Amino acid sequence: MRKTLMCALVLAMLAAPAYADFAALGRSTQHGGIIYDVSSAYYFGQYGTALTELSIAALPTEGYGKTGLTADGNTRLILRYQASSAGSVTFSLSQNITGAALEPLTARQALTSPVRTTQLGTVHQASAVLTAPETWPSGMTYPRDSFTVTATFTPDEGEAVREELTLTLHAPSVVLIHGVFCNNARTFGYDDADGNSGVWRKLENAGLNVISWNYDATKGTSAIINGSNNPLARTLTDAFDALNAQGIASTRADIVAHSMGGLVARQFLRNDIDTGNKSDLSYKQGMIRRVVTIGAPNTGSPIASYLTGKFESISSAWQTWQAKNLWENLQVLLKYFAFQKYKAEDAMAEMANNSDFIAQLGYPAVPFHSIYGYAFLIIRRTNTYLLKNAIINLFGNIAVFIPYGFFIPRLFGRYRAFGRFVLLTLAVLLSVETLQLITLRGSFDVDDIILNLLGGALGWLAARLIKA
Repeated sequence: MRKTLMCALVLAMLAAPAYADFAALGRSTQHGGIIYDVSSAYYFGQYGTALTELSIAALPTEGYGKTGLTADGNTRLILRYQASSAGSVTFSLSQNITGAALEPLTARQALTSPVRTTQLGTVHQASAVLTAPETWPSGMTYPRDSFTVTATFTPDEGEAVREELTLTLHAPSVVLIHGVFCNNARTFGYDDADGNSGVWRKLENAGLNVISWNYDATKGTSAIINGSNNPLARTLTDAFDALNAQGIASTRADIVAHSMGGLVARQFLRNDIDTGNKSDLSYKQGMIRRVVTIGAPNTGSPIASYLTGKFESISSAWQTWQAKNLWENLQVLLKYFAFQKYKAEDAMAEMANNSDFIAQLGYPAVPFHSIYGYAFLIIRRTNTYLLKNAIINLFGNIAVFIPYGFFIPRLFGRYRAFGRFVLLTLAVLLSVETLQLITLRGSFDVDDIILNLLGGALGWLAARLIKA
C-alpha cells in the first residue's frame, strides 16, 4: 500500500510543472514603463522596440508587480506566466469585469486561443495584455471591486494546472480645476455655510482619488498651457506615479472643471493634439478619460466682453443686454477685482465673446449638452435670470424654424416628402453653422442644429395637418 502511494506521488510530481509563477506587471515608478506606445497594430516598449517575451522575462516583480488598475479604457497590465516545462497557457477573466480585453503580445487583436510558451533558458514563459474597461462594469461595486484572472497551463506532458490572480479594479482619479478669481478650496470646498458637503468632500466620501490642481487664473488660458509648458500634465504624471507606487496601474483621469477651468481643460486636450506631446506614461493616447464642465464659457462670456470693452464681439442682442444692463451698476467693483486686485486682463480678454482664443478653441460638439443644461434650469427654477436665459435659448431655437418648416413644403412641392425636407434642412443648418464658425460670428453648435431641426419638423407637421 505504501509503495503504491509513493509511486502515485512521484508520478504526480513528474506530471506537474516543478515551477510556476503568475504575475501582473505594470509601470515601475523607479524604472519606467513596459508599454510605451499602443497607436499601431503592435505593442511597443521603450526606444520603439516591439515587446517580446524576452524583455518581459527580465522584469522583476518588485516595482513592476501590480495589484490592480483603473477603469479608464487605456491602462494595461502584462500578465506573465512562467513554468519549468513547455506547454500552452489559456488566459481568462472572471465574468464580473465586463468591457475588459485580453490581447496577445504579437498583435493588437482579441486573444482567442492559448498562448504557446517561449523557452528562455530554464524558464518557459507565456504572456498576454489586459486592458481595463472604459466604463464601470455593471456587475462590480463602485468605486472599487476585485476580479480574477485565470491562467490554465497545459504542459506538453502531464495534467493541466490552474493558477488564479486576484486584482482590484479602481475608478479613475478626479482632477478638480477651478475658475477665474478662485481656487479649488473655494470652488469645490469641503462644506458650505449650512454645513452641506461640497463637491470635493462628496467625491472623497464616495471613495474616489481626488487631485486638486490650482493654476494662476490671472493669466490667459493659452499662457497657462502652451506647448511644452504643461503644468497639468506634470501634476497628472505625479498622481499616476503615486498610484503606481501603491501597486495600482493608472494612465488616465477624469476632469471636473468650473467656469474658466473648463476652457483650461479643453486647452489641455487641444495642446496634446496640436503638439503631439502625448505622454509615454499613457502610451501616447492622452491622459484624460472624461471631462465634465460646469458653467464653462465655451462661447465666451458677455461679462468679460463688457469688462474689456469689446461690445462688438458680443454675438447677440440678448448677450449685449446681459452685459450692459444686468451688470452696469457693478462696473466699478467688477473692474477693480478683475484688473486691479487680480490682474486678470489676459484671462478676461480670452474669455470675451468671439475672441481669437474662443474661435480657435471651438465649441464642444457634444449632442444634447446645452439642451440638458437648459432643461435642468427650467425644471429647477432656482434662478430667475438663468431661467429666462434657458427659456429663450431652448424654445427660441425651436420657434425660429417653425415658419421655415411651415412654408417650405407649401412653396416647393418636392419637399413635401419628409425625408427630402429633413435633408434640405440639415444642409441649410450645417451651412449656417459652418459659416458662423468660419466668419467667427458664432460657434458650431450641434444642439442648435437639433433644436432648429425640431422646430422645422413641427412647422412641416403643422402644414400637413392644415392641408389634411
